[in-house]
Amino acid sequence: MSASADEATRTGGWGVCLDINSVPELVEFTMVVSKSNESLEEGNVNVDLRVGPALVEGPDDLTISVSVKRLILSLDLAGLKIAPGSRFGELLKPNTEIQERSVTSETTVESELKGGLGVKLDATIVPQVDFSTGGRRTAKTTSSTSSTERLTHTRVRARGNQTWDVTEPPWEETKYLDATYLNNDLLCKVKVHLQKGANTRIVQLTAFAKQKELIISTKSKSAFGFRSTNHERLMKVLIGKALSASGGKYNGIVTFSSSEVEFED
Repeated sequence: MSASADEATRTGGWGVCLDINSVPELVEFTMVVSKSNESLEEGNVNVDLRVGPALVEGPDDLTISVSVKRLILSLDLAGLKIAPGSRFGELLKPNTEIQERSVTSETTVESELKGGLGVKLDATIVPQVDFSTGGRRTAKTTSSTSSTERLTHTRVRARGNQTWDVTEPPWEETKYLDATYLNNDLLCKVKVHLQKGANTRIVQLTAFAKQKELIISTKSKSAFGFRSTNHERLMKVLIGKALSASGGKYNGIVTFSSSEVEFED
């Protein structure tokens, strides 16, 4: 079983672009590097990224369903460096932090009942009648208030080592990526990094996932099935290796797409 890569060569921006998408139905992205209008020494790296579940045909009428829980974008540069303050999805922590705490307060009111058990209370509070004090009858009411906590999640988040994490919020019912996450967005800016004797500039962006971040299931018209847990793990390793666009030794990393731009001064 093998996945056929979709290769496209484009001319534009600063040079010739080579796009490789091993399974474009699963992960597809393109990159354009163009001169910045703000500075002649900088270039813009704009990216399109679409991710969604895909079906891959295998041998013996075997259909493989593949989806991705977490995708990583990795940028490699030669003769260039990322311009400071230009990364997409950069979460900058404020120097001064303000803490908001969830506060719950309860109020209990106890009163003596006189002349029978006719107690009329609001529908939002729960009454408790106590006869343990002999002839004295008391009623307790408790009301509570609480505040709502707001959670935030950044789907495309800048990380160290020139990488970006692409994930969905943990509270979403759909646990895999299924959307357009970058739509010609400016991923970052690059500027010339002087290196002695080097006049070639290269921008390469790769999309990959760890094998454990894949959701793989199989469907077959035949009686195919995993014979054991070890058999299932082995099949998933083989499937991950087949999906990967990298031709080197498989190390549990599935490379789905890459885009490279090369130009000279």
